[in-house]
Amino acid sequence: MKKIVYTCLFLTSFILFSSSKKSYSPPTLEELKENLLYANTCTWYDAQRDGKPEIIFDREDKKSGEKYQNYPINQCSNSSSLGFKYFEAIGSITQSTNWYEPQTYFSENNFNQSFKDIFGVNPIDKVIPDANGSKEKGFRFFNNKSIETIFNKLYVKPSTKFQSVTYQKVYDISLKEYFADVANVISIILKDKKNFDKIAKEYFKKATKDKDFNGITATDEYRKKHFPNLGFACKNYDNASSVNRLLGIMLRRQTDGTLKIALNSFKNMLKDYDNTTFEKYKNAF
Repeated sequence: MKKIVYTCLFLTSFILFSSSKKSYSPPTLEELKENLLYANTCTWYDAQRDGKPEIIFDREDKKSGEKYQNYPINQCSNSSSLGFKYFEAIGSITQSTNWYEPQTYFSENNFNQSFKDIFGVNPIDKVIPDANGSKEKGFRFFNNKSIETIFNKLYVKPSTKFQSVTYQKVYDISLKEYFADVANVISIILKDKKNFDKIAKEYFKKATKDKDFNGITATDEYRKKHFPNLGFACKNYDNASSVNRLLGIMLRRQTDGTLKIALNSFKNMLKDYDNTTFEKYKNAF
């Protein structure tokens, strides 16, 4: 079975897929794979600026016919975080002008149907409104089986080729250092699992009972209180916002019960693509 490595699908966010307008057709699974590959590993290529990188991918805009090029770049030396670039790729599903505000995706209709058109599964089991009664800003409970299905449909073994280049090669250039860093941060967050579970329960209670709750602010407060010195080794990363993003995702997925399958999927990817990092952290989470 062909599979592709987009573990960011799990670690950057589980809440970024959305509905599309009735006049818009979502991408096929293969088109989405390609969009995610470029968004998560590449940047625009400019011959005068970038010289001759080891790998250059040729691309063409299917609507305009414009041809251009991308090349894999080490995400640890890239100033744009994977999370931000991932939003752009998800825009190919939503055709939303607010792709940088994922919570607005849910104000559109047919979210589950648009997702099901691509993956064959509905990702959300239920939505619990926030303290103000809003489902758009409410707490979404994702489905474990759906997460597993998504991973299986997107994942590709390292030896698989894309434009004559193996995914292992792209991974080594772009994601190897970054994901090793992610594994380290996750291991530290989960070092005291009882404390983490306590934080997650408190987060959920506030999210559904406190009318002034703000997820970004709450996550930042938890980081400062419980993980004040935690940061990414990656260059050019804002440690506060990067840790907050990962911590927030983990708290939400702990609450809806999908964190385990998400982390297992991440480890399965590491086992194939970076066994050294897998062996180091396989028992840490």
